[in-house]
Formats: sequence, structure tokens, C-alpha cells
Amino acid sequence: MRRLENKAFTYVELLIAITIMTLMVGFASITINTVYRNDVNRAADKVYSSINAGRTTSLTNGSKNGWCNFTVKNGNLYCYNGPRISDANPVDFTTQNWEKICAKNIKLMYGASTLGEGDCLSLNFKQSTGEYNGYKTKSTLDTDPFVSGDLYIKLKNNSREANLKINKFGKIE
Repeated sequence: MRRLENKAFTYVELLIAITIMTLMVGFASITINTVYRNDVNRAADKVYSSINAGRTTSLTNGSKNGWCNFTVKNGNLYCYNGPRISDANPVDFTTQNWEKICAKNIKLMYGASTLGEGDCLSLNFKQSTGEYNGYKTKSTLDTDPFVSGDLYIKLKNNSREANLKINKFGKIE
């Protein structure tokens, strides 16, 4: 009579396979968390650079052009350094040089507000010193005063966030 061989896994082989799968899942989750953290940090770096460019523009080209404008279009955050975005000078992606800051998954918060689709946040710097004057939103009329004082900007993606602070001297911390 022919004897059948047992073709099942041993407990040791099963334990090794489960250990390998656990390690693979662990490494994958670490990689995904790193990607999200890097996205937020990369966006914060771009916002930092854009604000510095707006400050530099005000020092070199005058306070009329010393604005750093942020807007959200199709869920993406964009920045434009130049004249303030207002009802008289609306957002125009065909003639204004808007730079894409980050993808759809990152929110920009300033003070107690969040920049939403079609909203615009305009930061202003003094021509002679580069000091931070304050900010206006697209709906704020030109005659309204600046919202001044230190500005706290938060970029957030799920539980990941990066914080920037613009002080009255125009320096970003």
C-alpha cells in the first residue's frame, strides 16, 4: 500500500512567514507616514520661500508689488508675488504667474481661518524695511485696515502639520 506524504506547513515555517509579513507591513506603514510628513514639510518650505520672495519683491519693487498672495484652485494651493489680489485685481491664472505650492491633501490655516476653494490670502510687506504690515483676504476692501500682528500659518495633512510664524519684522520662524 502506498503511503501519503503530509504536505502541510510546520509551525516553525508558519511562524517565519507571519514574522516576515509583519515586518513588511511595518516597513510599509513607516514609509507611508514618512511620505505624508515629507509632503507637509515640503509645502512648508515652499510657503516659506514664497513669503520670503514676496518680502524681497517689496524691498526691490515697491510696496505696491510687495504682496504674497495665496489661493486654492481645484483643491491645490498656489502662490503669486505681485500686486494684491482683490476685486479690482482678481485671480487670473492666464496672466499672473501663480506657482503651485502643494497638492490637494494639505490645508493652509492662518489665524483661526482655513483657506478654502477660491479664497485668497494676501500678505503685505513695507517697501523700505521689509517689515510685515499684515494681511487682507480677497473679500476685504482696499480701505479696510490690515489684520496685523504676528501671523501663525499652519499647514496640515491629517495628523501631520508644520507651523510658521511671521513676526512684525517680516521674519519667518
